[in-house]
Amino acid sequence: MTLQYDGTRYLGWTKNEKSVKTVSYKLEQVLTRLLGQPVTLHAAVRTEPCVHASCQVCSFEADLPFSPEVLKKQMNQYLPMDIKVLSLLPVSGRFRADLGIRAYTYEYNVCTASVYDVFHSRYQAHFFPAPDLALMKQAASCLIGKHDFQSFSPVRKKELLYLDFIQNKEQLSFRLTANAFLPSMPQLIVGTLLEIGQGKRSPDCILSIFEGNETPGNFCPSDGLFLTEIQY
Repeated sequence: MTLQYDGTRYLGWTKNEKSVKTVSYKLEQVLTRLLGQPVTLHAAVRTEPCVHASCQVCSFEADLPFSPEVLKKQMNQYLPMDIKVLSLLPVSGRFRADLGIRAYTYEYNVCTASVYDVFHSRYQAHFFPAPDLALMKQAASCLIGKHDFQSFSPVRKKELLYLDFIQNKEQLSFRLTANAFLPSMPQLIVGTLLEIGQGKRSPDCILSIFEGNETPGNFCPSDGLFLTEIQY
């Protein structure tokens, strides 16, 4: 199942304790009602509170009394307006959405206008004046590759495969692809790059952070963060 959701009013994909304010709870509740059997979802990414997804992938096992297309239509009828199923396809019994993933991509959106657009404020952070793109690109080159990201997350070695910037008038987007993202890692990387772009820190601070001599930048608000792609 591929789906999209606005994470604004949710405590992430799931929590350790069962919470009605999670995306997985809403989906499992609707599936159980429609199929008349308990359903457990396995998600590619357990997104954090307020993080959005334009392309989340999850899987489940169930006996369907009707076609996947009918189930998709019924789910979208009963799901809240901020969660929608994009596609629902049968797969091999060996497939699980949380296994065999090659890469994940996140996008972080920033409004750089002096006054932010109120109609998009739920989906982007606001930073003015616009950060220096050249400085951020210089710092980003130090992040690419396999590093000890202990300072950027609770778990250590991961590989950042790709980091790019998309600038369009008063909109700036960060696109990050890695073999895994750990809790808070995208927000801390973006927060550090923004501080570099605003001249608050030198691009060389990335190396000092990896060496444990400096701390990363401020945690960026999660409302600008989108899960956009899963590669198997």
